Amino acid sequence: MSISMKKRKLHEDEDDSRPTKIVSTSSSNNNKQIIYILPDCIGPRRLEIMEKSVDKMGLTLSTRMIANVTHVLSELETKEDVLESKEFSIFKSWKGYILHAKWLAECLRCHSLVSETGFLLPSIPSHEKKADDVVPHVEIPLYPIPEFDLKTFNECIPERKAIFDHQNKEIAAALDLLSEYWETCQQTKTDENRALAFARAAAAIKCLPFKATNSQQLKGIKGLGNGHALRVATQILESGYCPEVEEKRNDKKFLSLQIFCKVYGVGPSIAEKWYAQGLRTVEDVKKLDQQDIANNDMIAHGVAFYDDLNRPLLRAEAENTYKYITDLAKLILPSVVTSMNGGFLRGKSSGHDLDVLFSYPEREDGDYGLIAAVLDELNKKGLVVWSRATHTDGPRKVIEINSSPLSSGSTKEHLPTMMIIFKYPLDDRFDEFERRDFSGERNLGPFQLANSNRQWRAVRVDLVGSTNAQYPYAQIGWTGSKQYNRSLRQYAKDSLNYSLSSMGLHDNGQNRWIAAQTEQDVFHHLKLTYREPWERNF
Repeated sequence: MSISMKKRKLHEDEDDSRPTKIVSTSSSNNNKQIIYILPDCIGPRRLEIMEKSVDKMGLTLSTRMIANVTHVLSELETKEDVLESKEFSIFKSWKGYILHAKWLAECLRCHSLVSETGFLLPSIPSHEKKADDVVPHVEIPLYPIPEFDLKTFNECIPERKAIFDHQNKEIAAALDLLSEYWETCQQTKTDENRALAFARAAAAIKCLPFKATNSQQLKGIKGLGNGHALRVATQILESGYCPEVEEKRNDKKFLSLQIFCKVYGVGPSIAEKWYAQGLRTVEDVKKLDQQDIANNDMIAHGVAFYDDLNRPLLRAEAENTYKYITDLAKLILPSVVTSMNGGFLRGKSSGHDLDVLFSYPEREDGDYGLIAAVLDELNKKGLVVWSRATHTDGPRKVIEINSSPLSSGSTKEHLPTMMIIFKYPLDDRFDEFERRDFSGERNLGPFQLANSNRQWRAVRVDLVGSTNAQYPYAQIGWTGSKQYNRSLRQYAKDSLNYSLSSMGLHDNGQNRWIAAQTEQDVFHHLKLTYREPWERNF
């Protein structure tokens, strides 16, 4: 027997008709509202969630209908349906609000009581009801889109589409938050697996081509599963509230670790170390003489320019920077091909950094060639705050799958990358900005520079080099999204015995590399329908 059914049976055996107050947590104004939830057409689990929601609002809950009730919440269609239920057999003259249960969800969303107007159940006068009316049975389809087929949707995850402005943002945001929580606070391999499971679940929700309105629509979706993530999604759908999500969202440790992980160069391990030392904010880090800062110039600059680097980079600013860098590259190598990748290519209006991908003929005298030359020119003009050369296989933290046939740790399996903190002019004008004298800034430390009277702000830019043969694969890897790349590489490995990376596509069965000229060629080799970049927002 569920908790809510036990409560109901207990009160049915009592003579006292006073309402039960389920822990009032709000002001006395809310105590004037006495809520009764009519259980008809509401499952036991959802009824329990709604009762907890009444508690969260600080309202008084009556577990049965009494004269003092002010608001009745129901899933029935009309006011008459409610008044004709057995609970109202002795309350024919009762005056109060009869509302759809969505009123409670809206109160939770707004964190306060909202007007009953708009949630009142409609009233159908009795003279409009005809005894001889025969209502034909019409079977309502489960999904609002007739062509949606769950079996087809589940057959191949990379065949799904996910646009940025999808229709189930509240559910996806809850699952993304839980993924971030376990990724940020991970202590064990189990925590890491939880983070990935919630990321897969969020991606599945983003791919639904309709707005979910019924918990039955969520069942059987590959990626969402039938366990923890499904329970969270169902709670958000039915009540707009999930206790676990709110608990994690407001967890003090998580809030501090989130702040630390936004420092350029800081991951969960350093964030955990700072928290263990008693630090809670970036200001705390700035005040202490941290070895992590002194020994790591990337983190030192990340702390010093924290506000700049966490201010969103607008699309217009990204395009302006991209044009400036591309024009500079073409002066060095006129035949170079470039693209602006990442979230901007997927349709986002802002982002945290700019990824510029270069394509050029293969070199024998080193990987960095062109992008090193571009960096040298930017340095000569005084436009670089900090830089580091590295090798990557896509945006940081993307790849968990060992997708390369090359030996682990080989730099040949990763693309040469210049990670840069770049000076962006506050007036958006590079033509005058590049002619300024920045020599006075060269000997300043990161904190001195950040606090100086400057006419620029710091932005993150990654210059990524690829050969012409690698370019189509690098475009896919550096376009993302992170979860889309995971699903694509997992599919290639499991279904085709291929290894996919930003370097290329390797047929492990025949031990050969597969050439491509375009992204469309890559999808063709993978036997997949081509997906535009803005359809890859998993």
